[in-house]
Amino acid sequence: MVPSTKMPIPTEIVHLIINELEKSSDCRTCLQQELSAVARTSRYFCNIATPYLYSNICLRSHSDIDPDERTDKYEKKVGLLKRTLDETPYLATLVKKLRFDHELENATMNLWTSVVSQTPNLEILQGVNKFFQDAEVQEDDDVRRSENARVLNVLSKLPKLSQAVMHLEALPCNLSTLLGHWPRLETLVLGDVQDAGDNEDEDEDIECSYSDLIKALESPDGFRKSLKNVYLHDCDLDFSSSKERDLLLPSMPALDRLGVNKSQGIYLSGVSSFLLQSPVHSQQLHTLDFHGQPRDKNSLTDIVNLLQHAKGLKNLSLNLVTWPEDGVDEDPEELLASSSLEVLNWTATYKWFPGRVLQEDKQFYELLERSLKAKALPKLKTMTLGHEVFQQVGHEVEIPADFTNSVERFFSGLAERGLVSYPKEKPSKAPVTAYVLATHEVKVRQCISENRVEHLKRGVIKNACGKDDDEDSVIEEDEELWRLDNLVELWNHSG
Repeated sequence: MVPSTKMPIPTEIVHLIINELEKSSDCRTCLQQELSAVARTSRYFCNIATPYLYSNICLRSHSDIDPDERTDKYEKKVGLLKRTLDETPYLATLVKKLRFDHELENATMNLWTSVVSQTPNLEILQGVNKFFQDAEVQEDDDVRRSENARVLNVLSKLPKLSQAVMHLEALPCNLSTLLGHWPRLETLVLGDVQDAGDNEDEDEDIECSYSDLIKALESPDGFRKSLKNVYLHDCDLDFSSSKERDLLLPSMPALDRLGVNKSQGIYLSGVSSFLLQSPVHSQQLHTLDFHGQPRDKNSLTDIVNLLQHAKGLKNLSLNLVTWPEDGVDEDPEELLASSSLEVLNWTATYKWFPGRVLQEDKQFYELLERSLKAKALPKLKTMTLGHEVFQQVGHEVEIPADFTNSVERFFSGLAERGLVSYPKEKPSKAPVTAYVLATHEVKVRQCISENRVEHLKRGVIKNACGKDDDEDSVIEEDEELWRLDNLVELWNHSG
């Protein structure tokens, strides 16, 4: 038998194997079970596996059991983890990512701070639907202030936090004060953020405004140097004039990814102004999601100009909304031209009401066809187009067949000219592959940006079966996994 301190393969190879397992695993709870088993094998493997086991902890619970039993098991699991981190501080320093169970919202709200308060090196925190209490959750002002002050104290002691999702939050302090505690922030998701009304000094309001956000973005001691990704999702901050809102994008540093979804007053022309700040801004942005924004405020010329200014853009996803009264009529002379764009997604959303004519906006398709013919998008590989129609519930009218099939006809025409390879047509050597995104009526729709917010806030992952673990498919994890006395003896002996 090989001694536990000597292995027939180098330690570096063992690390490579575990790293590959982490990368390829679709189920974090499965991987935790496997890493725990490895740690129990010997002191040698415990030394190697323990940092992997504790660096990324998923506390999701199996949903296919009695709700009360599920809550009890979840609370026991979190309690065992808390005790382990409390009694073994070294393990607490290993934790970089924590994912709680967002479905057990009340239990998570009561438990998450007891664990997070012990993890000084935490970088990603997921599964907490709301950090702070508002008046609807807690009517007693004194209790709410005390609880929110405690939560703020916990969040303020996470200097290595790299991701923050602030959506549907009622803040007990200025937005810039909260963000100022996270100088290493790389990803910021900002949505509906309001004043919690917790300020005891009635003469001084809590700032949840665009000007206060700009203050945080421009602070030399803040997260400006580390920020890479920004998503403005249903962003609703206070402002005294539209000029404050207009200054938001120009105040941002160069970014890798920018997402805008259902956020009033932010237009493609503003994104172009953001890109024109410096060559670094223009070259660094590689992904732009621009969803749920009004078509009449974002013209085809704006899209043309955006592509001209975004020198490094590889992925562009546009979803513009047209209302019946919108009179959009334009025909820009310039083409959609980009030497870097590889993926283009376009969705036109139509708000349709009884008695109104459903008129398709074909101008983007015509501009796109001219651009493809002129080979103005030489690196484009994938193109996804579609349209969606929203109708009032109870007042639905059948969508005309010509409208429903228009995207397929457009792609078929491009395929006949050899401009795209369309799966419904014969295979071709065209450089661009085209897909139909949607051609049907939609009453409730969750767009890509909303999915991203949910992913970042809740930490949606895939399990071993390839299904989303929010679909009741999480495996039943060993409830003793985080129990201290299962591993503490090995940890003590292994130093």
